[in-house]
Amino acid sequence: EIYTLSLHDALPISLPDVSGVRLAPADSAWLTVDFVELPTRPSVPEHLMSILGPAIELNAQDRPVIGLPDDPTEEEFELAEEAEAWTTTSWEPWALAHRDARAAKDLYRDLFEQRERLAANRDSLELVWGFGRLQHEARPGERIDHPLLTIPVEIENDESTRQLSVRPAGAVEVESLFLADVEIDDRGGFNAIRRAVADDESAIDLWDQVQTRELLRRLARAIDHEGGLAGEVDIRPGVALADES
Repeated sequence: EIYTLSLHDALPISLPDVSGVRLAPADSAWLTVDFVELPTRPSVPEHLMSILGPAIELNAQDRPVIGLPDDPTEEEFELAEEAEAWTTTSWEPWALAHRDARAAKDLYRDLFEQRERLAANRDSLELVWGFGRLQHEARPGERIDHPLLTIPVEIENDESTRQLSVRPAGAVEVESLFLADVEIDDRGGFNAIRRAVADDESAIDLWDQVQTRELLRRLARAIDHEGGLAGEVDIRPGVALADES
């Protein structure tokens, strides 16, 4: 998931598992998103338009409804069967390809907008990739939803291919500013972990499930002695624009 963060809230955006979107932690670019085109609508055979309508009215969300009168003629029944076959062999593959392409285009747009926003506000914004989503009720009615670990990243735009690439551009940091006014059980222990991570940039590989889970478990316990991990650690992308002001 991707989050656009303020200090204490998050807006999730889905990372689709579709062609044109590639997550590759071992590469220099952790995430690449291609500029994809939407597939062309399939042509509706003219003799089926009375049932299916013109191609311009097709959309990828609603499967064409093929109805029959109460007492269909043999010709009407045959046309309906042919329309159903066309829907299965032509509309369904197009609709699936269209939905995948739309998902990739939506992610591309979201990243491109964040890139433009960052370019216009370099002095006050930093682009970060977040790991380990802390959800904690600091006070009654005040809920924290914020990553505990972040690493600065940049979004590059290849002018020839128009591909967007998200690349790490700094060291891992244990986030602490959003906890500055929050009472936590072991602030000394939390700060000791934060300093240890800052002093040895190679000490943690955030894409290593075992290492990341152990680090997050220690941080959660420092914040709340009864804190822990809710299931497996989710290390999918958490790119966000964070306020530096």
